[in-house]
Amino acid sequence: MRSRATVQATYDRLSPVYARLSDSSERPFSQEALTSLLRPRAGETVLEVGCGPGRVLVELAERVGPRARVIGVDLSGRMGRRARRQAQRADRSAQVAVLQADAASLPLRKGSVDAAFMGFTLELFDDDEIGEVLAQVRRVLAPRGRLCVVCMAETGSIWPMGPLYRWAHHRLPTLVDCRPIDPTGPLAEAGFTVTDRRRRSMWGLAVDLLLASPAGAAHQ
Repeated sequence: MRSRATVQATYDRLSPVYARLSDSSERPFSQEALTSLLRPRAGETVLEVGCGPGRVLVELAERVGPRARVIGVDLSGRMGRRARRQAQRADRSAQVAVLQADAASLPLRKGSVDAAFMGFTLELFDDDEIGEVLAQVRRVLAPRGRLCVVCMAETGSIWPMGPLYRWAHHRLPTLVDCRPIDPTGPLAEAGFTVTDRRRRSMWGLAVDLLLASPAGAAHQ
């Protein structure tokens, strides 16, 4: 298990280049998830866990409108500073708040968020931490809120990309820090019901886009 200090230092170092690295691979999946699954509505308060340099935060702010609030949380202080500058350049500083915090202990009130997004973030946590993070998101979500997760899928990758990626993650965990996961079990344990799941591919690696609601909310 990597310490929080190690993770923070890694992403502080990556912060100058992270946007360029992620745009070519992760961004299309995040945009599809926002447009087709999460569908932020005007006036909603939306949280992004693992906001990185802030590109998705700006997109969320544009979707919910100037009177709504968008909150980004990231463990890396340097990522947070870049996210704030990104919001400033887009003239969204008034509605975007960026907090440096641990996702396993979100500094937000219970039920204060209408929607939450995690893009290629949940798989950064160790197995025993994923449940803690999801429980925190469940706590801050409103009873009829929703969570959208984009993550590398545990199954479905095209051979040999899956084995090659797992080998690289094992040998170079600092550079290849994401790992394929199946979040459905932890989501259920944290009190979520998955209402939509879509399978996509990134360079032959399976990617899942999931929408989940607090258990029972979809049937109320």
